[in-house]
Amino acid sequence: METLKPVEIKEATNVYIFSNSKSQDLFTKVTKELRCSVCQNQSLADSAAPLAIDLRQAIYEQVNRNVSEQEIIEFVTSRYGNFVLYQPPLTLQTALLWGGPLVLLILGCYVITRFFQSSPK
Repeated sequence: METLKPVEIKEATNVYIFSNSKSQDLFTKVTKELRCSVCQNQSLADSAAPLAIDLRQAIYEQVNRNVSEQEIIEFVTSRYGNFVLYQPPLTLQTALLWGGPLVLLILGCYVITRFFQSSPK
């Protein structure tokens, strides 16, 4: 019986060619600043998910068309929301997300304090 040897398979990676270092720096910066919406804990630069590969290609094409960093970020957030930003803007939704637990903690402490103050001794 023949034994099978493990074979290493490497994923084909896209090669991006830039006309200047400024374009390359912009591509690198944007893909590291945006979160992969599939992987959630990886940037677009680090993710191997098919969606991240497609987004990197779209960003590459926009960089080559001299689209600004802000316009590229708006392009991605318009499709995937603020979730893809590692530093989302302060909105009512994010304020509730971060402030809600604090408000509930304060309210809970108040209710417990009032309960013990009004109970008969």
